[in-house]
Amino acid sequence: EDIKEPLAAMTAANKALLCTLTLLLSSLSLASAWFGRWRRPGGGMRVAALRVRPGEDIKEALLALAVREGFRAACVLTCVGSITECSLRLANAEKGKSNPTMDVTGRHEIVSLVGTFSNDGSCHLHTSLADCAGKVVGGHLMGDMRVFTTAEIVVGECQDIVFARELDECTGFPELVVRPA
Repeated sequence: EDIKEPLAAMTAANKALLCTLTLLLSSLSLASAWFGRWRRPGGGMRVAALRVRPGEDIKEALLALAVREGFRAACVLTCVGSITECSLRLANAEKGKSNPTMDVTGRHEIVSLVGTFSNDGSCHLHTSLADCAGKVVGGHLMGDMRVFTTAEIVVGECQDIVFARELDECTGFPELVVRPA
């Protein structure tokens, strides 16, 4: 039978649920397929550390490290430090609509920095930042993340895989695609 007819009759909520389930099943299938590779002798993770100095941009430093070290599938393992400014995209992603953004200024402690990046320039970072009163804000790192005193970052590279980004029709964003090295 033609699958287009039932899809056309689905509500937006049902289409979103179908998209989410498809992504979940794809992720589970990928994890299952790659689990053995992660444990294989000779695979594993290469680790690097860097200090980003006052006034420097954290995202630029990470991408420069990826190019210098040839990282094709890197992730931030941990980061401590402080910043004076950055731009965040806040939650509430909706395909076809722009998300709210927030410019963070003033001295903030880096409570967390997580994400993936590679030497092809692709980068997806999220951060949480605390001000002097302990109030925390967080989101997707959009722009410069300028260091105040220091940023001490430990990075890992998964050696048997390559990260890429491709436009996902369900989300409307370039999303992570994991491939064999």
